[in-house]
Formats: sequence, structure tokens, C-alpha cells
Amino acid sequence: MSRGSRELKLRRTGHRGGVILPHRAMLTLRPRWTASIGSVLTVLLFSLAWWLAAPMVVRLWFRMLRFSMEALGLPGEVVIQHLVSRSGLAIDVPQLVVPAAEPSVVQWWIGILLCGVAWILSWLLPRRNLPAIYFLRLLVILQLNSQFVFRMFPGSFPHDIASLTVVLFAAGYFVIGLVPWIYGLTYFVLDFSLLKKMTATVLTMVHLIVFLPLQYCAHAYVIHHFSLLWMPMLFWMFGLAVDVAVVIAFYSWAVSWQPLPYLRMRYGEFTVQRVTMVVIALGIAVVASPVRADRGYSLELGAGYAGFTEGLGDGNDQFLAWSMMRPGLDRLRLDLGHSARFGDEGVGVGLLYEREVAPRLGLSLGLSSGSGEVIFPDLRVDLGLRKDAVLGTPLILRIGFTHFDYKSANTSDGGELGLFWPMTDRWAVSASERIEIGQPGSTLSKTTNLGLRWGRWRRYYLGSGLHFGETSYVLIVPGQPQVDFSSWSWDLSGTWYLRSDRGVSLRFEQFRSEVYDLWGLSLRLFREW
Repeated sequence: MSRGSRELKLRRTGHRGGVILPHRAMLTLRPRWTASIGSVLTVLLFSLAWWLAAPMVVRLWFRMLRFSMEALGLPGEVVIQHLVSRSGLAIDVPQLVVPAAEPSVVQWWIGILLCGVAWILSWLLPRRNLPAIYFLRLLVILQLNSQFVFRMFPGSFPHDIASLTVVLFAAGYFVIGLVPWIYGLTYFVLDFSLLKKMTATVLTMVHLIVFLPLQYCAHAYVIHHFSLLWMPMLFWMFGLAVDVAVVIAFYSWAVSWQPLPYLRMRYGEFTVQRVTMVVIALGIAVVASPVRADRGYSLELGAGYAGFTEGLGDGNDQFLAWSMMRPGLDRLRLDLGHSARFGDEGVGVGLLYEREVAPRLGLSLGLSSGSGEVIFPDLRVDLGLRKDAVLGTPLILRIGFTHFDYKSANTSDGGELGLFWPMTDRWAVSASERIEIGQPGSTLSKTTNLGLRWGRWRRYYLGSGLHFGETSYVLIVPGQPQVDFSSWSWDLSGTWYLRSDRGVSLRFEQFRSEVYDLWGLSLRLFREW
């Protein structure tokens, strides 16, 4: 039996050092594509359910608060506040309008007395209760700050029960909406059944829905009867912090449930699931932002073919990309692609977000991942900076950083510096240098790129590029040999706008190296609106 087969058999039987571990005692990642797709769809299902149910939940909170105030004998009323964020997102939350006064002299001294008792108690507790000791001391320090402010600056406290409750209900509203995404990234990736994942999510969200109005009605009761002196401590220690602790507690309980039998993880699927949910979350956030008249969209569809020498066969690629642009503000691009070559095949997904942070200065962040043994990396992260009109000239400066996690346990980090110079209305040249350091072995790879372009704005473009460099990396195999080779390539491309909002691009590439040669042809169709 080969070493790899033996290791796989040991993993499947749960054998470790002569001890047989029961399947149901092992907690592992849930690797199958069906589980990953199911997890993503579950997150979207719960997010949609919360978006639809939120208005009914707010009405439920309104009724619960009115009933609780009547039961506690609290004066005042419950109103619904319509909140609109700077991005245009609007929600309705309840607000408790209950009177509260600043502390009297007696109430202030009672606060001092309670602080002293709690501080002494923290020193009397046994050391095994260390978390409780630190918690008590933190409460005392926070309350003493409140005591100082109300003593030295009476009448300066700007908040009341109404402002407290509206902020806390708004925060709780978003905590409930984030529960599916938090569990999707931390709990759904574990090997639990779909029913248990849904049960944990439902229990957490329902508990918070019922808990929030009771929690903040209790806040209003304490502040109304014992003065505004206690509002800072209630806000910082018993407000949103408790809601977050509820989510953590339910997560900890759910993790203790009986997991499914161990399943072998296939390369890339865990990362693809994480990246996919991040892509969907950011996509929803951007699409849900206020509609602007100058918002633009584009859709691209492309395919490519490549032929390799040295008996390596051929390869093909297909991709679909959707972009949303807000001129002068940002651009979001979502990519889905398929590639096959060297006997490997995979599907990749990626997200690129670019934003103008200052005049003529832009930043970008890209995340991508994919399946297959080697054809897509397990994780790729791209960071970029673009500076237009460098030193008052037409030059455009680009600086980039890229990190790769490969499925073979290799990693690499690379930096790139590039310049783009539009010499005239028709001609432009570009040059860039890239250096990449790979691990293990701290290998060094370098690439130089030169480009020339001619064309008319949004009519047609013709371009050519020359690329040459040296590649070095270590193979993660027995002996770990280092691979080094030089290469150079050139390409010729053309883009034509058939109409003002659509066009076609064609690109030919030839690559030569000491290992193999290739030629490739790709076609891209695009539509803008």
C-alpha cells in the first residue's frame, strides 16, 4: 500500500497512533460542494427572511414594549422612529420616550457606596473566579467615570432614554440580520447537518427578537427610577455587548452538538465557500446602495483556447463577468470562470472592488479562489493603488501587491510597479516590473512587461505587449526539487466598439520557455448600459 493510500485510509477510519477514534466525536470542516452550495443558499434564505420579516418584528417589539411599560408602571410612550443612513439604507425601530432625571445627592452617594462594595468584593473572591473579579473591577472603573462627570459637570449629560433605546434597537436590528452571515462563515463550514445549521440560526435569531425589547425596557426602568447616572454602564456593559454575547453563547452550544462522520476535505472548497459568501455580501451591499443616475453596468463573456508543446495537449478557458461603476466613486466586478489544462479542470470565483479615495487616487481589493488541483489557487488576494497625473504630468502610476495560497502548500507574495503614459490622443505606452517571493525556499521570480497601444476613445484600440522574466519555485514532493526557467512572450490585441455600448475584443499570445511553448487565442464580447 502506498503512503498516500495508507494516510487516506487512516483518515477515513479515524485511526491515530493505534487509537480508534469514534466517527461522531470528530469535528471537521464540511467539504462537499453540495454542502457548500447548501450553506450559501441557507445564508441567503435567512437574509431574505429577515428582510421580509423585519417590519413585522418591529411591530411585535412595539406591542411588547407597550405591554411591559404598563406592567412595570413606566410613564411615557413607545414611538416608531424612521432612520436613514448616509448610504440611503432606511429602517424602522421602536423608541422608548420615558422621563429620567440627573442623580440627586443621595443617589450619587449610593453609587459611590456600591462602587466601594463591588471593589472590595473583587478582592475577596477566590482566584478561581478571576473572570468575575476582572468584570467587577471593570464595572467599578466605568461607573466611577460616570460618577465623576455627573459630580463635576452637572447638567452637561446630553443623552436620555429615548436616544439610548433608539441606538440600541438599531444596533440589535443589524446584529440579528448578521447572524446568518456570522454562522455562515464560522459554523456552516463545520460538518453538521443542514437541519442543525438552520436550527442554530433560528434559535439565535428568535432569542434575540424576544430578548431585545425586554432588555431595553429593563434599561429604561433602571434609568427612570435610579437616574441617568447608570446609563453609561448600561450602554457599554449591558447593551450591545450582551447581544453579541448571546450570539457567541448560542454558537458555542451549537458547536457542542453531535457532528456528522468525518469527510475528507477536497482542495479549495472551504476557501471557495468563504470567498463566495464574501462576494455575495459585498455585492448585495453595493447593489442595495442608493440608485444614482450616473451608475453604469457592464457584462462580459469570453472564451480562449491554447495549444502546448512537449505533449502537454491543449487548454481552454471561459469566463463571465459583471461590473457596476459609479464614475468618480467606485467600481465592483464579479467574475465566474472555468479553465482546463494539463489534465486539470476547475471553476473559479472572484471579486474586485476599486474606490476613489481622493482626487486622482484610487485603491482596489481583489479576492478569488477556485477548485481543481492546481489550476486555481486556494486563495488569491490583490491590493492595488493607482495615482493619476503624477507630478502634474499625464503619467499614471500603479502599485500592486498579490498574495497566493496554492493547494500544494506553496505560498507566494509579489509586488508590482507600473507606469502608463498616454503620449497623445492616439498613442500610449506602458511598462511594469514584478518581483515575487515564493515559499518554501524563498525563491525569487521576476517579470518585465512592456506595452504599446494605439486607438480612438471608445471606437477601437490596437495593442501589443512584450513580457520576459525568470520563474522559480519549489515542488512540494519528496525531495522538494527547485524549478528554475526563463521565458518570454508577446501578444497582439484589438478592441472594436460595434456600437457605443457594445463591442468585441480579440487577443493572440505566443509564449516560449525552457520548459514548454504555447500559443493562445481568446475572444471577449462586452455590453455596457
